[in-house]
Parts: sequence; C-alpha cells; structure tokens
Amino acid sequence: MSSHQSTRKELRSSLILPIVITLAVLLVGWLLFFLVPEGQYDNALALLLGGGLIAFLIYWTRNANWQLRLLALLFALPALAGLTTGLIQGRTGLIVIGFAITFVLLFIQRIFQMPTSYLIASRNFQQGNYERALNLINKSIESRPDFPESYQLRASIRMIYKQFAKAELDAKHAISLQPNAHSNYNTLGQIYLAESKYDQAYEMFDKATSLDDSIAMNQYHKGLAAYRLGKHQLASEALSLSTKKTLPLIEYDLLSHFYLYKSLMKIKQNKTAETAVETMQKFAEGVPFVEEMVEQNPENPHIKLLGKDLKEIKKLLDN
Repeated sequence: MSSHQSTRKELRSSLILPIVITLAVLLVGWLLFFLVPEGQYDNALALLLGGGLIAFLIYWTRNANWQLRLLALLFALPALAGLTTGLIQGRTGLIVIGFAITFVLLFIQRIFQMPTSYLIASRNFQQGNYERALNLINKSIESRPDFPESYQLRASIRMIYKQFAKAELDAKHAISLQPNAHSNYNTLGQIYLAESKYDQAYEMFDKATSLDDSIAMNQYHKGLAAYRLGKHQLASEALSLSTKKTLPLIEYDLLSHFYLYKSLMKIKQNKTAETAVETMQKFAEGVPFVEEMVEQNPENPHIKLLGKDLKEIKKLLDN
C-alpha cells in the first residue's frame, strides 16, 4: 500500500524522451531539406515543429482533465511564437527563448499543480505517521477537492484503519476524477482484497493491468486475487509476469514466487513450479517482513490466510 510514485518506466521516459525528441527534430529537419522545394524549407519546418509540439502536448496530457489540457496548449504559445518569428527573421535565439519560456511555464505549473499538504501527507504516510498523514490529506482535499491523488492516499490510510466503506468511497472518487490512472484501480483492488472480496478485487487489478501491464505490483495483486479465487491458470500467468519485473519490496518477491509455485502445482506444471521454489530461496530475507504484516493485522480474514501461507513458505525454505 503506497501513494503513487514514479515507476521505472516513467523515470526512463523522463530521461530518454528529450533525447528522442531532439534526434527526431534533427532527422525531420534533414529529410525536409531534401524533400521541400527551395525557399519553402523554413515554412515547412515551422509548421511541422509547431504542429508536432501541439500534438505532443495533446498526447502527453491525454489522461488529464480538459482544463489542464487547455492550459498546456496555452503554454505552448511562446514556443510557437518564438519558432515562427525566429524562422522568419532568421534568428535562432528567438526560437530558443520561446521554447525555454514554454518549458519553464510547464515546470512551474507542475509544481503548483500538486498541493503542498498532499506532498507532506504522502511523506508522513511513507514514514508510518498515519494520523498526521490523515489530518494533512483532509486539509489537502478541502483546499483542492479536484486532486485525485489525495483521495487515493486517504483511501490507503483509511484501509489501514480498517475503515473499508470510507476507503472504498475515496478510491472510487479518485477513479471518477482520474479514470485512466492504474494506481486508483490498484488501490480499490487492495481494499477489496483486505475485505476478502476477491471477485471485485480481481476485476480492479485486471483493469489496472489493462491500463499499464508494466507495473509489477498490478500483476502481483491480480495473480494473488486469481489464486484466492481458485483461478490458477490466470494466477500463474499474472504472477509469472510479476516475477519478471521489479517488485518494490523483498517480501513481495517472496510471496510472488510462492503463489506462482502454488498456482503452477495446481495446474500440474511441476517442473516450472520447482524452479519457482528454487528462485524463492533468494528472497528468504523477506520472511520477517511478512511476519510483521501478519502480526499487525491478526483479525483480518485475508491476513489470516497469509499467516497460513507463511507457515508453508517457511517449510519450503527449510527444505
């Protein structure tokens, strides 16, 4: 359970994308030099780069609300103006200044888009200061009721306090505000999982993976829900994917391999199951963390099942 953090895929994109865009612009410029009639190169390049910038912003903000998408397009105006006047007057400096203003505006907008109280609440949540996190996130929602991440975080906090009905409402509200965010469906799925509502949990995790199948925790939770439902083929497929990706904590690596082993045994893929057990040995250090999970929630039906599974995990690790 955690508030949304940048995934490795997102971090790679933030580093690689500027390089890809720069190389693409150089390549397009080189192609236009040979394809466009003499005297039309500047106009063609201006139209292409301007249209490309607008198309990029429309695509990049495709999951945002219409106000944010409109704002992003308005922020593109300095870049378009600098591009047009710079090419007409033959002054590269105007192009650079125009694009610089656009990117500075986008950067500032990104900073002010995220409420300060949300950032502090998220930090407290990660540190285990749940009461303070709840107080701060309530303030964040009062000041910015349209910010979906606040509802997602509050849902996670309320789940810890076993306020499942309220947690469900928050998670569903986050989905209504941001229907294309996989993390919102994952949070609602975790709430259903904690309530042993495995059918509903599986549905949410399936939706999360359909939105982004590169997230290991989406695949792990989907596999776990399928395993609890006795859908061992589906469980093995999702859990196999989760083991091939980067899970955030060693205990999830341990559990993912264990449930993969159990699912494979159920569908009589014994040799592959043995490989899963062998790999599971690498994550034996995750046992104390699973024990802590069980000790903190002894009355939770889902955690009670985890407690039984933990006994079998220890036996497999001892063999």
